[in-house]
Amino acid sequence: MRSIHTTEQMTDYLRDESRSTGEAEAVYFPASEEDVIRILRQYPHKTITVQGSRTGLTAGAVPQGGIVLNMSRMNRILSDLQPGCDTVRVQPGLALQTLRDALQGTGRWFPPDPTETSASIGGMIANDSSGARTYKYGSMRKHVQKIRVVLRNGEVLQLRRSQEAADGMPEAVEAVGASHGGCAHGLEFSLCTESGRGIRGRLPEVSVPDVSKDVAGYYIRPDMDMIDLFIGSEGTLGIVTEAELLLQPLPEHVWGCMVFFGEEAQALEFTTRLRQLPRAEAIEYFDRDVLALMGRAQRQGEILVDAVPVPEHRCAIYVEYAGTTRQEMLRLFRPVQNAIGEAGGDPRDSWLAIHRSDLSRLKDFRHAAPVCVNHVIAKAREEHPSITKLGTDMSVPDIHLRDVFRMYRAGLAEGASDGPEAPGVPDPFRSAIFGHIGDNHVHVNIMPRDEDEYVRGKALYTGWAQQVVAMGGSVSAEHGIGKLKRWLLKEMYTEEQRRELAELKALFDPGDTLGKGNIL
Repeated sequence: MRSIHTTEQMTDYLRDESRSTGEAEAVYFPASEEDVIRILRQYPHKTITVQGSRTGLTAGAVPQGGIVLNMSRMNRILSDLQPGCDTVRVQPGLALQTLRDALQGTGRWFPPDPTETSASIGGMIANDSSGARTYKYGSMRKHVQKIRVVLRNGEVLQLRRSQEAADGMPEAVEAVGASHGGCAHGLEFSLCTESGRGIRGRLPEVSVPDVSKDVAGYYIRPDMDMIDLFIGSEGTLGIVTEAELLLQPLPEHVWGCMVFFGEEAQALEFTTRLRQLPRAEAIEYFDRDVLALMGRAQRQGEILVDAVPVPEHRCAIYVEYAGTTRQEMLRLFRPVQNAIGEAGGDPRDSWLAIHRSDLSRLKDFRHAAPVCVNHVIAKAREEHPSITKLGTDMSVPDIHLRDVFRMYRAGLAEGASDGPEAPGVPDPFRSAIFGHIGDNHVHVNIMPRDEDEYVRGKALYTGWAQQVVAMGGSVSAEHGIGKLKRWLLKEMYTEEQRRELAELKALFDPGDTLGKGNIL
């Protein structure tokens, strides 16, 4: 089994896309489940950090000492892919793009679509990844049928959907949470490792956000399927060594449309009307600030050099549909055209892509937004290395879409500092908003110019989180908590609830060494 031990060799494995850096004693590259078990038993008291492709944004893969398990060598497809197959078995280090390539010619596809197609399947499971198509297909957990999980002591759990559920068994209460005052229906569970050891416990009683996207801490629901506890657990409960994924029939036609509006209120109204139509594959938003950044980068030859010029002084909604025939696609898009006019826009002020090559260009447009924001932050860090982008990842119920936008706009306008030319007059935060508006989940990117603006921006972010929770929303819709957003978890859970979450983790990892620093 390959391993590296010198700081120079380990440099790349001490960081992820969050731009955070950690430390470790060694990095191991297991090639099999047996290798993973061997390492865990060789180092029973060491902190263990599991890595996939290190594309995460909350430092979940950044080690805090101890041993790193990088799963990149466990990257095989274990199934014989045939046309019409409904599932595929894979190892956790397999890249999403590799899976997509392998499915060509089978008539099947795998819907989850995080921005980084280099993301590993194991990482996507650990973070319950989502993306633009989550609006129709749901997050990663909806597509995971079975997993094999190695626990911290080297024992193995195999969990198949619909076979192990929290079911309110009273005898399980003594294992964990006996002091919580009796048995709450649907929160007790019993699992069995392959070696025959029983694991019985009780899930904490926590409030559940009324949103379609939520990865703020462990997934806990009454009567839940226990496979879902491990999906989204950010490497803190066990190490996934194999997964069986559900596949979908590949659609014959996929059309996308980028619709431009003069006012944000029109875009919000258009989104509301789209929700009353047959469910789209994706509904995405781009405000005028991010379009301005993209237009400037395009004119400077940095992005989208072969594309149509990005419109100025506009915001945009991207909507995508899939179907089996051209006639069906026309039926789907006719009411979209009507909704544009009803929202105050002009259907002629849009880009329509009906061929895969054109659709690819629209997707390049969509993915250029975070690239431009990160470029602005990189320039600011040249003078102020301690600052980072402040990107929200919060979601709210449908009824609060306009409320949350009013909250964001009011906060941004309050000001990062006094205006340089007019003391006492607010100088608004430099920002860009884009993302998954269909799920009421947009990323508000605050781009501080210096340390003072960073401090002000983080305080604003905290205030927003408090209001989002009051609306019944989540402080983390898709990026997870990791090590960087633990402070936000305090806005969702009380101290007592967080203690109960720690007790749940201790049931599977008594020494608190697996995924140290993530979530809790």
